[in-house]
Amino acid sequence: MMPAITATLRKRYNTLAIPYGNFVDPKNPSKGWEASEAQQRYLTNYMGLRNRLSLLLENYSYADFATRVRGNVHFLQATIDFLAANRDRVAALLTNADRATIERGRSAAPEDSVALDFELRPLGRSITIEGYLPDSTAKTPWEEKPDPARPHATYTVPLIYAHVSTRSVRRPFAYCIPLPDPAIAGKLREHGLLVERLTAPDTLEVEKFLVREVKGAAAPYQGHYCTTIVGELVEGRTGFPAGSLGVTTAQPLGNVA
Repeated sequence: MMPAITATLRKRYNTLAIPYGNFVDPKNPSKGWEASEAQQRYLTNYMGLRNRLSLLLENYSYADFATRVRGNVHFLQATIDFLAANRDRVAALLTNADRATIERGRSAAPEDSVALDFELRPLGRSITIEGYLPDSTAKTPWEEKPDPARPHATYTVPLIYAHVSTRSVRRPFAYCIPLPDPAIAGKLREHGLLVERLTAPDTLEVEKFLVREVKGAAAPYQGHYCTTIVGELVEGRTGFPAGSLGVTTAQPLGNVA
């Protein structure tokens, strides 16, 4: 999809586009161009968990306003044209993704896992980026400002865009939440998840996540304090009272669960 849209932007609109990201080291661009983080709290990543396509568009910060507006319009038009021309393929892709997610929840294989931590690795191909020579006076990338008088430069560098899991857990059939806070069910339903309740007490063989440490960040990031929770999974039979919540992963939004 994106190679086709990028080609349309260049050929039809004379607009350049590159994958979202940054140089690994602005002082040494040869190290590569890397993707942004895979955190689910970012809207584009969250939509992927919902088995839907999403695009993040940012225009070049130092271009004039009119150029950025034209770039935005051109990108949207090229994207809409592509989707219109390939609507049946896209619809089938999304339908199949929903079906596959349901099936994974019903009969997850032992090796089927949910990634907890990632690292970025090279994708196995290069990308060409048009820019400027590094600014030797800038101490950080954010202090570096393009200057038309500075020499332009073209960089062909590794595309570091593969998110590879470094720590994962086995994909569960379902999650069960005993004695839930009343707000929890509402929050789950806000996400569109199917939520069920135990109508009678039951004892189940489960894996329990035991929290050992809760650590809050010292400073906010983008208006939020990120929290790190450390714990371990322990297997055993556990009693669940009536009213406990159950959320199966055998649903189209199983990845969100």
